Amino acid sequence: MVVPAGFPSFPCPSCGGALPATMAAGMRIPCPLCQQTITVPIGGGPTAAAAAQYQAWAMVQGNTAAALADQAAPGAADRVFASTSEGILIDDGRGRLLVIGAQVTQGQGWMLRAIDPSSRQVVWEALHGSHFRTCPTRRSTCALGGRLYTVIDGTLYALDVATGRGLWRVQLGAREAVDVDRAARVGHEMDLYEAETPGAPTTIVVRSENDLLWGLDRDSGQVLWRRTWDDGRTFAGPGVIVLNSHRVVELVRPRDGVTLLRLEGKVDGGRPVAGGVLVEVDEDGDQPAGVKLIDPATGQQRWFVACESVDLDLDPVAVGGQIVAIVNGTRGHQLLRIDAATGATARKGFVARLFGAKGPVLADLPWTKHHVSAMWEVGDALLLDCVSWDGERRLAVLDAATLAVRYDSGTVPRDSTPGVRVRGAQIVVSLRSSGGPHEIRAIDPARGAMLWSRQLRYLDELALRGNSVVMAGGPTIDLADPTTGQDQLHFAP
Repeated sequence: MVVPAGFPSFPCPSCGGALPATMAAGMRIPCPLCQQTITVPIGGGPTAAAAAQYQAWAMVQGNTAAALADQAAPGAADRVFASTSEGILIDDGRGRLLVIGAQVTQGQGWMLRAIDPSSRQVVWEALHGSHFRTCPTRRSTCALGGRLYTVIDGTLYALDVATGRGLWRVQLGAREAVDVDRAARVGHEMDLYEAETPGAPTTIVVRSENDLLWGLDRDSGQVLWRRTWDDGRTFAGPGVIVLNSHRVVELVRPRDGVTLLRLEGKVDGGRPVAGGVLVEVDEDGDQPAGVKLIDPATGQQRWFVACESVDLDLDPVAVGGQIVAIVNGTRGHQLLRIDAATGATARKGFVARLFGAKGPVLADLPWTKHHVSAMWEVGDALLLDCVSWDGERRLAVLDAATLAVRYDSGTVPRDSTPGVRVRGAQIVVSLRSSGGPHEIRAIDPARGAMLWSRQLRYLDELALRGNSVVMAGGPTIDLADPTTGQDQLHFAP
């Protein structure tokens, strides 16, 4: 039964299960219990009171009722997870891949379990007897440093990935927030990361949808600090957390949340980079616009580079001893390259300076009238995701030292959900024309060559985990070799 007692319902003509009488009589629908196509025998809708009753019941019991009802469907006995649960593939940090999901049994409640995707054997089970209003999802779950973190019904759980042993839980009071931009590098969208402090335990930083930022002790889950932060992205560097808001950059100590330095007014963003925190500053009196590197321990400026229109919203990258940042030029974006240690840049020649040219030499993109949507370092190269002023998108790999083009995709579809994923010198990207299939491409940045491509009708998640490219769509997960594209595994719960 998937409706509460007393709610208007009718029995499925095929399996007899109770279905809510919320559809017009005569409609042809698939029964959610037995999957047989049936004709709705009675129609109509509930009263306002009945609808409110149903909504209240569904919010609390709907997930459990639907999952238990689906267990009676043909073939359900072979399922390793409940029908309402996603399969979430993670890397346990020791070279083993596991699929995490939820299962429920009548009278015994919910549990979380890990499955070996090759053998389909249960590796561990945890959280027995729980009540899940919703099941964990790929966006609410990640593996980091040998820990599994998942948010279920507003509670953050930390478990040992290898054994499933529960370590701690913290009530966040809301769902987890996501950071899709961070996912390209870290491989998951959950806005949770580790913040390291030299000589001190690790802090877990997580943001929840109720606009709270939490600092938690990694070992115990103790709440070290909590603060409201609803406006911008946050980042972790050695010994510092960088908070970005409109015209505010705040440097925070990870272990106690104490503000080390707060810059406001003439600032436009900060990012942790090699050697400190890079902050974009606007022109202020005698000070020109540019970027400065701040030592988070002392709050002192290490170096300053005068340059107009730097855009740190597009994350700078560190590669080959340089910091590379995007600059808004009159003919499209340009690249500012700074020596990470000294702040030195290539300067304009004597003749140019004689005629009044100021500032560092900026490198043009290989194509005029292009804007960079995102940039990543991949080995000794830069990966750029660009859009022309005419709206045409391209992906390109540039040699970081010479800016020579190693790979140019040409014009590709604008839609890229889930998007680009990079790890070390590995690149995979998803592309999709409107309404069409997803195309997965693997690119070798060293040779500037596309290694392989394939098409998938459904794609919810793309990741590089273990020695595999992970492609998850709907309930299924496919694994492929990153170099050859050869199929490694197909998993269906």
